[in-house]
Amino acid sequence: EVIPPKAGSISSGVTMRDLVEATTQMRPDGIIVGETTGEEAFDLLQALNTGHFGASTIHANTAEDSIPRLVSLVSQADMIKGEAIYDLIIAAFDLVVVTTRFPEDGSRKIEGIYEIGSEVKQTEAGVLYVPTIPIWKFILDSNEDNIIKGHWEQVGELSEFRKKKHNLQHT
Repeated sequence: EVIPPKAGSISSGVTMRDLVEATTQMRPDGIIVGETTGEEAFDLLQALNTGHFGASTIHANTAEDSIPRLVSLVSQADMIKGEAIYDLIIAAFDLVVVTTRFPEDGSRKIEGIYEIGSEVKQTEAGVLYVPTIPIWKFILDSNEDNIIKGHWEQVGELSEFRKKKHNLQHT
């Protein structure tokens, strides 16, 4: 039986954070969070760093902007700060896949695939960051009749760090 909240009371309901935490207790093969928008980002990073496979979407302007955006979301949980967040991201995620909506034909295409760097770096101003390294890029070939056509071009290679992590070394 569902009992509605009393008039004037605030009911918080089930949060995305609750769902991510409950999911890990079900021993899943993988965890996919449709969109990470808040403090559940911390729980997702924790899950992905304890043997669970997973993926999520995040809204950011560029591949480079996705990492500070994720750091900002993880910080909302107020459980971890600073370089430790970047270390969790490096260990949890391997790639950033950037999609773009082309207004000419309304299509969505993968614009690029970027590897997340393997170490935290610092700018001259002291700002921490993790580089995103381009691996594949979408190259626009034509826009005839407002229909976007293109091809993929490999612009980089997966690092030895990621190859080793996933046992992709050639013997």
